[in-house]
Order: sequence, then structure tokens, then C-alpha cells
Amino acid sequence: MKNYGIVFFAVLAITVTSTLIYHAFQFKVDVTGVNYKEQVESWFNRSIDEDVELELKKTKRVGESNTYVSVFASTKYRLRLGHVFIKKGWFGKYKFSQASQSLNPVTYTDIVTSKGNYAVLSGENIDRKYVKVKGIMPHHTINAALPKDDYFIICKKLPDGLRQPYPVELYLYDADGNRVLVEHQ
Repeated sequence: MKNYGIVFFAVLAITVTSTLIYHAFQFKVDVTGVNYKEQVESWFNRSIDEDVELELKKTKRVGESNTYVSVFASTKYRLRLGHVFIKKGWFGKYKFSQASQSLNPVTYTDIVTSKGNYAVLSGENIDRKYVKVKGIMPHHTINAALPKDDYFIICKKLPDGLRQPYPVELYLYDADGNRVLVEHQ
């Protein structure tokens, strides 16, 4: 019986040590540092054949959660806009959790954070011809005024009971109230 206890604690010690080492090396993004742009480029370029030079446009915390989102653009690649999510993990360090890219002026992503589910609308409004964005889901609608910036990130908390935040029809509105369908995502 004594041997089972020793084996149990040995397996437990190995598991805890492995988990700590895994998290210590997995979470290595410096969100506030000067190398953040290079880290985003490196992570984005890991799965494509050619290097893509990105311009980091904006970074924002998703609500009061442990997650941040950054919007970037590229003129060299087919990419018009993209965004990357960074989550804070153990030891106060960050890791990349997901990324996406789009040719549309606005994109929608729902993300699970430490403070619940959020809808993230990000994009560009360089000509400032749009003043409002609307996302229509089967059981929920998101309305938001666009900031007067070239690039934007809007984070809206989704209702706790919302089970299906897709599909989403995205609309942009100009100052006269004219609606433009951006994409059915």
C-alpha cells in the first residue's frame, strides 16, 4: 500500500511540473513591449510560405477580461485586414490564441474570455463614410457607433444564454442612414 502512495505522488509531481513548464514556455508574448509588432508578424507568418509585413493599427482589451485584440493591415499580401487575439495566462504572461484575416472593411468574431463571451467587431473606416455598424444574429443584435478613427475595435458582451452567435449579417450605415451589407459570416 505504501508503494501506491509513492507512485501517486511521483505521478502528481511529474504532472504539475510538466504543466508549469508547458505554460511557462507557451505564454511568451510581450503586449506592452516594442517587439510586439514583430511577434505578431512572426506568429502570423508561421503557416505561410512568404513573409508578410504587417502594420499594427490598434490594440484593445476585451472588456475587463484577460484577452486583448489587435487589428493589423498589410499591403503586400492579399490581406486587407486581420486581427489577432492574445490571452493572459499563468505567471502574468500572454499567448496568441487565434487570428483571422479578411478582405472586408469589418469583421465579426465571437470569443470566450475569462469574463464571458464577447462579440468583437473590428475593421477600418478610413474615408469615415460609415457612422454605425450592426450585426444581426438569429437570437441577438449588436448595434454600435463607429469611432472617428481610421481603424476600430468594438467589443460587446454577449448574453450568457446565447448559444449560437452565428451566422451574423454585418451592415455598415452612413450618416444618411443608408445600409450596406458587408458580409454574411
